[in-house]
Amino acid sequence: MREVIVAGKWPEVPIDTGRSPDSVSLREQVQLVQCLEIEEAEAVAESFGLNDFGAAGAAVLTSRDLHSAIEVMNAFAPLLNLRHEIKLSDCDNDFVISFHPQVKGPPVIQDSLLLVDLAKMLRFLRDLTATGHSRSQRGSSAMHDLHRQPVCSRGIDPPISRCGEQIRIPKVLFAQRLQLAAPGRSIAYQRDCRRMMRELSERALCETVRRMLLQCTDASPSVVQMASKLGMSIRTFRRRLASQHTTFLQILDEVRFQLAVRYLEDRQLTTELIAQKLGYSESANFRAAFRRWTGSSPRHFDARSAAPATPLEWQSAAHEQQVVA
Repeated sequence: MREVIVAGKWPEVPIDTGRSPDSVSLREQVQLVQCLEIEEAEAVAESFGLNDFGAAGAAVLTSRDLHSAIEVMNAFAPLLNLRHEIKLSDCDNDFVISFHPQVKGPPVIQDSLLLVDLAKMLRFLRDLTATGHSRSQRGSSAMHDLHRQPVCSRGIDPPISRCGEQIRIPKVLFAQRLQLAAPGRSIAYQRDCRRMMRELSERALCETVRRMLLQCTDASPSVVQMASKLGMSIRTFRRRLASQHTTFLQILDEVRFQLAVRYLEDRQLTTELIAQKLGYSESANFRAAFRRWTGSSPRHFDARSAAPATPLEWQSAAHEQQVVA
């Protein structure tokens, strides 16, 4: 997926749908839509079925019926790379799926993301309603069968149809038990998904703290101020960072290093001004921190030869040089 984003085009070689896709953030997905034609972006979305989304896809596929499957999709939308909440409404002999954005953004991007989610949902529904597989063909492992079955069957009767920005599904399909229904397994997969969602939330907190520190124009906030800005108690803030094996001071240290390198590359600021911008009370403290990060003074630092990207990596590299020496 990232290769597509970097290249800015859909690859000439057909994509390998049997390979699990990399985790792709919402920001990267917006990049994908921006750099590709919408038809190609839809092709990317449609190329990955529920089989390719690990525990989240398995939780959906082993749901009892379509109602349950859609509830699971909404509960674990980030793990399925869905940007919209799915809502059902009654319309004569059909249920209508409508999409409601969960991520704010410019209308042009929202429209593109909606089309991508529409394509993805049509693929998911084909996976769930694929025909030609009796239950007698199911083995002891649901996931084994999920990877064996063809999921692109379009011979659904009655048909699932797309109407503008909505999808119409005959009610009769909601009354049927899904081919791979195994509620007990679905609950187990959902347990794994909840754990992954917690991990995503904690990683997102670390990224939020980094972003807020990078955007600070004045002196960096204290741990108390940061916790307050995030609407947390200090204890909760520290506990959630600890779950990711880090602390506020470690993140602050990494951000200061990143900014220091950026300022030195710019070559417009003196060491004293850089120290001030990074929140050091004295330039000597900044010079000591920079030497700890890189093993070099700011004056003799050459960013062009810098391979490591974080203070911890710099410290490791400096230690290896000392050992060699």
